[in-house]
Amino acid sequence: CSSDLESDLKGHPPLSDPWQRKWLKLGVSHPSVQEAADAVKDFGFDFFSHKRSRRLVLCGHPGCGKTQLGKALCRWAGAVSMLAWERGHYSSPPGSLFLQWQEVCDRLEDSRASMVQELSEAIESPLLVVDDIGAESDRFKSGKGIDALCYLLTRRQDSGFTLLTTNVLPARWKERWDARVDDRLKRNSEVVDMSQCPSWTAV
Repeated sequence: CSSDLESDLKGHPPLSDPWQRKWLKLGVSHPSVQEAADAVKDFGFDFFSHKRSRRLVLCGHPGCGKTQLGKALCRWAGAVSMLAWERGHYSSPPGSLFLQWQEVCDRLEDSRASMVQELSEAIESPLLVVDDIGAESDRFKSGKGIDALCYLLTRRQDSGFTLLTTNVLPARWKERWDARVDDRLKRNSEVVDMSQCPSWTAV
């Protein structure tokens, strides 16, 4: 870790939250990282409490921990779902799905499958994590990635729990995509700004 990052973390007490210690594997956390982790934990608790659909967007620079939080949510949700299923609370385990958005866009560019076919599993998943939206704007010129993102957000507007991560801060959403995606991302979404978080390797 750089000396600047070490000084950022110096003096913060060890975490007492077992969720963060087990699933995020954090011992000490920068306050901005902990705030985002708490938001993800609350999001997961709401999912298992059968509350109404929610959307959470994590924004911040590369390395601040967005992807790790999304993966931790899926690991935790998978473990809790399986335990509940084994105890007879569900007829089948409620599913979660983690998508790398660049990989989705790759398949859309290279496959003859329709957008509806390619995204059908994501649309139906009770808990969906979509990692690194925004990368498609740099890599794909056909517009399929942006159209697919708009379609996915529209179909999941009022169904399922959706967590998205992006390097693009809200002020640049309309510039980065278009008004359709900007509107759907901001509508009924909780946005967590992680731009003040240090590199995840420091926490």
